[in-house]
Amino acid sequence: AMTAQLAVQDKIRSKNVEKLLLEIFGGNPYYAKCIVSDADMYYKPVELALEYENIKEHTKGKVILGSYQLMQGIDAVKWFGWDVDSSDILKARKLVEQITKYLEHVPYAVEYSGGKGYHVLVFLKEPLPAVDAKKIVDWVRESEGLQKRGSTHVECFPKQDRLTRSRPKGNLLKIPLGVHPRSHAQSIFVDMLNGWETGPILEPCDILSYKASAEDVLAIIESGPDLETQLVELISAYWRDGVRHDLSLFLSGYLAHEGWGVDQTKELIRKIVTRSDDDELRNRLQTVQTTFSRHKEGKSVRGRQGLGEILPVSAMQKLSELVSLIRAPDTVAQIDDIRYSRGRPKLESARLAASVIWTILHDSGCKIFQNKENLAYWYDSETHTVIDEGSEQWDSLLNKIFGLNPIENFSKLTATELRLRIIRDAPIIPILHRTFWSESAKKLYVNLGGPEVYIISGEGKIDKSYNGECGYMFITNISGEYVIPDFDTQRVDTWDHLVNDLSFTTSSEAPATPDEQKELLKAWLLAYFFQEMLPTKPILAMLGIQGSGKTTAIRRILRILEEPDSDVLSIPTDKQDALRASISSHRLLALDNLEKSGVWWLVDLLNKLSTGSHIELRKLYHTNRKYTIVPQCFVAITAVNMPFSDETLFTRLLVLEMTKLTTPLPEYVLQRKIREYGPAIWADLLIKLSSVVEILKDDPMVLPPTKSRLVDFTVFCEKIKKSKIIHAKNLSGGLLSMVDSQMKQLKESSQAIFLLEEWLTLKPQEASEWKTFPQLFDILQTMSQARRQTFKWKSSQGLYRHFSTLKERLCDDFQAEFKDEFDPHKRKEVLKIRFNVMLQ
Repeated sequence: AMTAQLAVQDKIRSKNVEKLLLEIFGGNPYYAKCIVSDADMYYKPVELALEYENIKEHTKGKVILGSYQLMQGIDAVKWFGWDVDSSDILKARKLVEQITKYLEHVPYAVEYSGGKGYHVLVFLKEPLPAVDAKKIVDWVRESEGLQKRGSTHVECFPKQDRLTRSRPKGNLLKIPLGVHPRSHAQSIFVDMLNGWETGPILEPCDILSYKASAEDVLAIIESGPDLETQLVELISAYWRDGVRHDLSLFLSGYLAHEGWGVDQTKELIRKIVTRSDDDELRNRLQTVQTTFSRHKEGKSVRGRQGLGEILPVSAMQKLSELVSLIRAPDTVAQIDDIRYSRGRPKLESARLAASVIWTILHDSGCKIFQNKENLAYWYDSETHTVIDEGSEQWDSLLNKIFGLNPIENFSKLTATELRLRIIRDAPIIPILHRTFWSESAKKLYVNLGGPEVYIISGEGKIDKSYNGECGYMFITNISGEYVIPDFDTQRVDTWDHLVNDLSFTTSSEAPATPDEQKELLKAWLLAYFFQEMLPTKPILAMLGIQGSGKTTAIRRILRILEEPDSDVLSIPTDKQDALRASISSHRLLALDNLEKSGVWWLVDLLNKLSTGSHIELRKLYHTNRKYTIVPQCFVAITAVNMPFSDETLFTRLLVLEMTKLTTPLPEYVLQRKIREYGPAIWADLLIKLSSVVEILKDDPMVLPPTKSRLVDFTVFCEKIKKSKIIHAKNLSGGLLSMVDSQMKQLKESSQAIFLLEEWLTLKPQEASEWKTFPQLFDILQTMSQARRQTFKWKSSQGLYRHFSTLKERLCDDFQAEFKDEFDPHKRKEVLKIRFNVMLQ
């Protein structure tokens, strides 16, 4: 522990972070010093301005200092945050995660206090009025329902929005990077995604330098609760015994007059009942149904007037405002008229409703279409976005526009009728993910998840069109977040943010030099955009010990190439369907910690992904119906050690090895930098892709530079070597090392090779004699059985295929010879093998 504390202090002093701490936590003409005795511990005010030497003593652990947060005279703060305390460290971490989800777009730091909790801190570029800062921290705590006191609680800073005569200094917080007064443990900044305080030691200077603007932090609470939640909260405040029935009756009548749908009103009442702990949900919903039926029949229904007798004027004004903002559209009324019309069978009503929905969704250039697998989508011509039929977004669309609820019978019937109409009448249009290389037009189409499509035709020419108007249809981001390339700001180098800062090392699994591995990664990233040229695709395998940054590197690539909220996937042992669903919906699939998965079926699946083989499944709940997945994605995996021992997969891996980082940044800082530089990164990347397109337009005919089974990738690499965005010599060296590595890994992981080496040692004379593969199979299988091992190969033919893959290695390492010899008994050529170990 003492060694770790000294390492932390060396890290602090190495970057001289005292000046940054003084800049953030100084400024007042006073500070506090911790006084510790056997009986008590308290902070004593010091009526002097905090100085550099004071901070230096604090970071060395010689004193413990606190900073009063509010700036005297202006009631502003230079930081704000939350103090999370719990006797259970796992509970404390959970609270930190709940808080930081509100800081997704805001720079923040998480500090381990050295005791029983954490500080979540936001450092500001400019002082912020304390009243605004207090609103933010209180709102986050209240939104999550976090306790203010108790064994597990969260304190908010600032605690006051101004200084007063009774509190002339306000509250204080221990300055970061000191020691804890009780435990004497060093407080440090931690990476939540990489081991917390047990993970790599972070660079404090980088954490303290990354600050938020007022615009960033005020946006935290700008969204607030949605309109429906506000409406629920408003009515729930008056939903009490004695008036609940009348309130539900008058509210239903009011909403019916305002054009709401019956299902929309039922959903609102359901939420109010739940929030108010009302145990008569069934009666309340029946009141809604009866009220709407009377309204449809033209009978008198009380609404606003009845509400006015229960609610105060202020509540009525707020109610009118909210109801008008979320009033149901006219299309809901059309469907409700069909739903509640009398004298028509339910199935006929559902068929008519589906026809109306089909017509409306095809209005004004919008369209419903399907792909060859009968997966359907709706294209919105106004926003140029695409929604997947059957997804939650699709259910939300039908609910918003037509008032359909997927759990209600009429809505289910209507959705089924609409689905059958889609299969029957919707045109078949290919749907693309992110990129498309048109071999005929020699153009690259890139969609970043939004409505824009960038068309790259070489010579630096990058045109912008829109989804559906460019001649192709792309799937847009479900989250709605996407990047718009910024060609006007100062250009950045994509490789600086994706490749150059990674720490590679040479190993037996990855014999290429660090520089060669960087070029291989660059080539793999470029190949991602030209998947139509690569029927077989290399699986990127990033190996490295904990703290080497392999998961962070893959996640960073994902969030640039896929979408901002993408993440790596873990592999549940018994959840093949979950991974198959990911395959069909991603252009880039990242699988984390493969050595921990232990899934027997993964090797075969990865082989299919690498070769582009179709994956056929039985359709759920159908005995003889099949569903086919056509993989169109690149795959990246991470592991500490090589997770596979199957020869068929070895030759499809592009293995890179990373070493432990000495000065890692927390992942949330890296991801935040991606968001900050994302537009400039994409601008540079599109320009780089233009250079690649310019070369590919000439369609140079090249021979595979190596004997790798990844011929498509090696040929692609050979073609792009002429571009100036990649180092040709290092790339060539990396490709040669890759092939050598594949064979070496295969040999070293092969059970047959281990048995062969032992046989050669024990019986070199016998090994030097010609043997048929059935004879060799019997020898090695017998040895395996004697050692109570399971012999992997079931026949001599399987052993032959394995040794054929390793032929070059067997010849180099064991002086193996192969020959075909006519067998007069079998009347055919028989392959034989021998090992000239006696000649060494």
